[in-house]
Formats: sequence, C-alpha cells, structure tokens
Amino acid sequence: PTSAPTTITPPPTLKPTPSPTSLPVFPPTPLPSPTPTSTPTPLPTLTPTIECVKGQYYEESSNTCEDCPAAKYTDFTEAPYPTDCTSCATGFVQPLTGQDTCENCDTGKYANTAQTECVTCEGGQYTTSSDCFDCPSGQYAPSAQSEEGCFECQAGFKTNLITKSTTCTACDSGYYSIVVTSSCLSCPEGKFSGNAASECTNCTAGFYSPHNASSGCLACAAGFYSLEINQPTTLCEVCESGKYQGATGQTSCNDCDAGKYTSTNASSTCLSCAIESYSIEGSSVCTLSSEGYYLDDTGKSVVCPHHAVCVGAETLPRPYS
Repeated sequence: PTSAPTTITPPPTLKPTPSPTSLPVFPPTPLPSPTPTSTPTPLPTLTPTIECVKGQYYEESSNTCEDCPAAKYTDFTEAPYPTDCTSCATGFVQPLTGQDTCENCDTGKYANTAQTECVTCEGGQYTTSSDCFDCPSGQYAPSAQSEEGCFECQAGFKTNLITKSTTCTACDSGYYSIVVTSSCLSCPEGKFSGNAASECTNCTAGFYSPHNASSGCLACAAGFYSLEINQPTTLCEVCESGKYQGATGQTSCNDCDAGKYTSTNASSTCLSCAIESYSIEGSSVCTLSSEGYYLDDTGKSVVCPHHAVCVGAETLPRPYS
C-alpha cells in the first residue's frame, strides 16, 4: 500500500507593528460673531446730585436734605452728610429747626425736658441742668443762681426763712451769729452785743448784765461795784460795812474816814461818830472816848499828854492846872 503523503503546515508569518505617531494639531475654529442690531443700549440712570447745609441731614429714602427738628442740630463741613441729627447736650436747648448748634441756658435757668426752652428759677433758688432747688438754711440768693449754689450769710447776719431766702438781715442788739443760720443766738447773762454782732462782749468793770439778750450793761448802783475779771458779770458786789461808794459804775469801795463809820452793807456814804466817841479808818462802829484821851484831828482817840487834862469829847488836851 501506498502511504499518504505527509502535509507540513508552515508557521504563520507575523506582520510588523508600526511605530506610534502623534495626533495632528488643528487650529481652533472661531465662533461666529453676532449679527449687530439697530437698537442702541440704554445708558445707566444717574442719581441727582444734592448739597446739604449745616442744620440739615440727608434722607436716603427720598434723596433729600431735611432740616433738623427742634432740640437737635448738625454741624458738618463736607459730604458724606449725616443721616440723622445730634440731640442737644444736657443743659442746652434749641427752640428752632434747621440749626447747627444748641444754646446753653443762662445762670438761674435750666433746660426743659424737651430741651426746647430754658426755664427760669426764682430768687432764693439755685439751678442744676434739670431743675430748681431752694437755698438751704443760712444761705440766700437775691436772684436765681447757678449749680454752684447760694451765698452764705456772714457772721452777725441771719436768713429770716428756713429755706429759699433772698437776703440776709443783721442780728438784733443782744443777739449774735457765728455760722450760717436762719436765726441768731441770744447773748448770755453778763454779756451784751450791738447790731450785726458775731460774738457777745463781757460787761466792763463797774457794769453788769442780769438778763439774756442784753444790748448793753447796767452801771453798778451806789454802794456796789464790780471788777473786770474776764468773765460775764451778772451781779455787782456789795460794799461791806465800814466801806462806801457814793458813785455809780465803780470798780471798788472806799473806807470810811477816821471819825466816821457805816454799820450796814451797800452804803453810799459814812456817818460821823457822835460826841465823845471816835473811830479809825474803815470802821463800822464808833468807840466811846474815855477820860485821859482826846480826839486828834483825824478823829482818833489819843492818850492825853503828861501834865495835861483830857476829856473824851475834847479834840485838844488842856494844860494841867
């Protein structure tokens, strides 16, 4: 038998792989321009230009300048303009509209609550920025004063009212004041004062004051005296027996002369001793003279000299015979 021929299949032939190449770059395609129209584009709307002045403010909603109301103001030099007004400060007022300042109230006045006018206080009062107040005791104001307050009465003066006084008056005689007060004090016993006194004075020697509120001192009567001892004198001292004072307003008493006497206190004079009696200076009684004595020219009883005769009533010794 004949063998069938053997078929041999050749290996496949590989195709070569081509090398990569870059992509081509194409220019951009321009967009088509819009076809112009014949209708023009409208211009933007412009806000009208305004100029505000002092005393005004800018109202945005209406784009206008408006006057400031009373009690308010504006004070500016250039834009941007204020959108509101400034209220007056405490104590200041502005009654008009459209103003660039507020006014300070004068002395004795204050701004009302609305700050549109100044209210005048009365005499006897002082003011703060918002009210009137009465002057306190011892102070006064002829017209309304500023918040610094009222005036003080000087020593020797008073205000007749407890508060709200418009003047001070002098203290009467016998009274005084040393501090601000609505009334004066009375001088104590032994002292006195004149008008508008700031203190009381002790009575001088020979005088006294037995009562309060004395405008002067009384002279000590005859038979009395007083000493100046730097303290109030309410009573005079009495002259004791054997002494006297015949004048008023005296500072001492006098002794009775020899041959005289006073047996009582407060004597204004002395009495002479009776015949045949004698006394020494400052005696309150006289002594009866005895034989062997005589009265000398001063009224004293003196022993009779030798070789002389004396009887108590005689004033000269007699020669012995």
